[in-house]
Amino acid sequence: MTTTGELSDNLRNVIDRYLNGHRSRSLATLSRASGVSYTTLRRLYQREGNPTAEPVLKIIDVALSNEEKLDFIKRYYPEIAVNLSGIQTEAYLNVAPRQEILKAFYVRDPHNYILNLAQNDKGTTRETVQRITGERGIEALDELVEHGILEVERVGNETIYRLPSMLSSDCDMALAQMKLSADHFDRSLIGTKAARLFHATASVDQRTLERIHDVLSGAIKEIIEIKDDPRNSGDIPLFVDMMMNIYDRSPLKRDRSDA
Repeated sequence: MTTTGELSDNLRNVIDRYLNGHRSRSLATLSRASGVSYTTLRRLYQREGNPTAEPVLKIIDVALSNEEKLDFIKRYYPEIAVNLSGIQTEAYLNVAPRQEILKAFYVRDPHNYILNLAQNDKGTTRETVQRITGERGIEALDELVEHGILEVERVGNETIYRLPSMLSSDCDMALAQMKLSADHFDRSLIGTKAARLFHATASVDQRTLERIHDVLSGAIKEIIEIKDDPRNSGDIPLFVDMMMNIYDRSPLKRDRSDA
């Protein structure tokens, strides 16, 4: 079992190795390359506070090789690593060069809509994009193809547009996806098998918090296995968003300090 101190020490070693890799490198250059603020990066480098996943994952994305990155995630963030398997692992290891431009498109509409239509084995067609998003969508589709984000394949008499399956560790992209998914949510489908909406709050102890986290992690793993099973492939594009967090971090900090 790893500790916060061990993670901080290992992260410091990762940053040191990056800095020593070229004489022009500095914390400032790593900050610009990773998107982590200089203040946060310097604090992590000085082992101040508890490292959180979002900046750490951005740092290792720049500083480590693909294999080292995956090993790091498996060691310190097993709840993320458990979802990295098969084609998703391959996609994760090869997405970095296009990550920033892909992120830019993911937070724009109708680009976001098109990317989600295309991110499956069936892909999408020009006709589908035009029917749902109009001429503005066709312009966005052409822009995505021009930037090499979508793969284009001729299948019979149809041209299919696909986005290779990708798993991003970027928190900003995931949150942007959830916000846009809320805008796409079709309220008229509530009560059918095509839609489900749920929100709950509670006041729980540490054990229950961890139990809920484990339930969600198990559900995420099962959903990924179901959707990636080729036997379940069909013609209905689907989105699923799951989120949990706490409103007040002070009890969690207190519990950690008492441990």
